[in-house]
Amino acid sequence: MGHHRPFTSLEGYIRDRLEGMPQNPFLDAMPMYIATRLCELLGFVLEYGPNLKISEGTEDDLSRAGQTGFDALQAGEQGLYAALDTLVSPIGLRTVRHRSDLGAFFEWLSPSTIGAEFEPLRARVRDYIFRTYPCREGDIVLGQACPQTTKYSIHGAWKSLGVQRERMNRFLLAEGVAQKNEGEPEIRLHDGLSAEDLTRLSEQMSSRLTISEAANVLNVSTEFLTLLRKSGIVAPVVDALDQVPKYERQLLDSLLEGLASSVTPRSGRADDMVPIIEAARRIRCPATDIVQLVLDNDLDHVARDANVSGLAGFRVRLSEVRAALPPLEMDGVTKGEASTMLRVTYQTINYFIEEGLLRSERIRNPKSRQFLDAVSSESISEFKRNYETLGQLAHRFKRASGPLGCHLEARGICPFETPQGISWYYARNGLDHRLNKAGLVVPDVHQSSPPRV
Repeated sequence: MGHHRPFTSLEGYIRDRLEGMPQNPFLDAMPMYIATRLCELLGFVLEYGPNLKISEGTEDDLSRAGQTGFDALQAGEQGLYAALDTLVSPIGLRTVRHRSDLGAFFEWLSPSTIGAEFEPLRARVRDYIFRTYPCREGDIVLGQACPQTTKYSIHGAWKSLGVQRERMNRFLLAEGVAQKNEGEPEIRLHDGLSAEDLTRLSEQMSSRLTISEAANVLNVSTEFLTLLRKSGIVAPVVDALDQVPKYERQLLDSLLEGLASSVTPRSGRADDMVPIIEAARRIRCPATDIVQLVLDNDLDHVARDANVSGLAGFRVRLSEVRAALPPLEMDGVTKGEASTMLRVTYQTINYFIEEGLLRSERIRNPKSRQFLDAVSSESISEFKRNYETLGQLAHRFKRASGPLGCHLEARGICPFETPQGISWYYARNGLDHRLNKAGLVVPDVHQSSPPRV
């Protein structure tokens, strides 16, 4: 070595080792010429990359490379693996390219004529390649075949799982183990896929159930499953593999376990208990409301039929369900109540609905929980803002409706044209002003008798 270069740590190691002073158990276990060459070749690739051939390096390059490799190997075997980690290219995680990544270092260990004393080092490097790159079973690396696939590329993964590549790509992206860079046609793994990763992905794929499969697990109809989803009791995920909503088997099992935990030891007479769906039909309430009552432990008695699987096997007592359900708020009134409120005939309410002045809605009676045709409260309020019936005017001015209607017509205050038998009604816009001009005033409530028209 030239005297114009400073004395390196590697040279110091060689001197001390020759003098019988071991310092690095990992290097000391190798013959001297292998240990020094390992430092040079590993350091050469670390310093100058995998594309420069060792024959192209100068004496100064090799000296610098030897020092770099020696520094990396101060941590022993783990230092070797850490140095190799820095040489693995991102694309190497999805294709077998250890030869081009490791460059001159790999070529040094590759010849089949290399001596047996190199085998411990070759074994370490070979095992590193097998567990880092997606080598297939049987691939030959440094003289030996890969015993089994330990790292999978995307190609190897979809071949192993029997999943179409496009579907596999969607799944890997959704799971966050891969990314797709703009301008690149293929996705890129963040890390190689291990056999354990494939097992986990396979289990995850199989644990996601279609709507019909999930309904079978719960032993309910797909329509009821949809109601459970809308109520928030179960929540599907949009499966990246098939691009459709699916249900996690574990979450469905957790739902059934939650219901089972509410089963009471003494549930009363069997004939007093009915299945949840039957209870909902008889009480006329959503079955999901009863499911929620069971999950919230709001019922004193819950039974489970051991011969019926899934949600269909749970039974409840009708009287307890009725008492536990929250009272309904009726956002409407019956047609009879509407006719009383507007002071018109029942037939007039039907006419107003036909004309779009009122809205008919199917709502549930808060007591009987039966559905009935009713008139929307909102539409009644809207009607009152825009119109006033003759009956309402008669009540306001304390007059008989028949004579009052004739008096208003005589003063030019005419109702909307309606068929015979339908109560009269007027537009409220400007009505009070015209009534005042006609001399109509609201009488004093203390007045003994109303004035005559």
